[in-house]
Amino acid sequence: MNDKRILLDHLNKIHTTESGVTRIKKNLNLNSAGMVAFCKKKISATDCFVYKQGKNYYCLIDNIRFTINANSYTIITAHKTSMDKAVIYIHGQGGNAEEANHYKHLFKDGDVIGFDYKAQTPWEAKEEFPLFFDLMCSKFESVILIANSIGAYFSMHALAGRKIAKAFLISPVADMEKLILNMMEQAGVTEEELREKREIPTDSGAVLSWKYLSYVKAHPVEWSIPTEILYGEKDVITSFEIISGFAHRIGAGLTVMKGGEHWFHTEEQMAFADMWLRKCLTKK
Repeated sequence: MNDKRILLDHLNKIHTTESGVTRIKKNLNLNSAGMVAFCKKKISATDCFVYKQGKNYYCLIDNIRFTINANSYTIITAHKTSMDKAVIYIHGQGGNAEEANHYKHLFKDGDVIGFDYKAQTPWEAKEEFPLFFDLMCSKFESVILIANSIGAYFSMHALAGRKIAKAFLISPVADMEKLILNMMEQAGVTEEELREKREIPTDSGAVLSWKYLSYVKAHPVEWSIPTEILYGEKDVITSFEIISGFAHRIGAGLTVMKGGEHWFHTEEQMAFADMWLRKCLTKK
């Protein structure tokens, strides 16, 4: 991954502080000198997995997680980790991988990792997502997915059949074709017109694309991974009829937050999402 390549390109800058040495020795139960050299050796190993989240790099190898500041390349700390469970968070449009930090308190027995994907279309996601998840599945015994909105749609399109133990989808775009057709209707655009012009910008800033619509029609979502869905009663992207039908079709549990929106972001909404996740995690 590019994150590891960038970190290795700055290997000579990696250092730590006196307090950092103390933390690492204590957390890893080590007494050896040359702590920075020890860390660099581990980080440089071919099987070390490196990812950047927020202001830090995280390096996973031999049941150890190193935390390195991405600006100063200071080794902040190192901890033992079981590598049993990875919780991968996929943000929605306009979101970011740092949102994954919110879920760490719910998964203290695993590594919560935000996937900073670049895909803007389902066919790009089909190329990008499996590479990341196949790597995760090779490193961890169990992989759990938490995905938002269009990130959930991309995930379902790209990761069907992958070794994912459980998926938690928040406001998933369950019918992309219907969403695009609704946008076309609101913009007064017909399929014939879109086919002819290929792309049509709308007043909302979105660009209608014949390629996108055609692709979505040709590649309906097929999803069989055990799934729980959280839906806001006032979701303006996906109707209740669509989400309930979709949940029934894939055999997913469906929880509706009264008064909830498509974007779960307020303190009340996030508290409800946390409660939903806790309840789902205790299900047998």
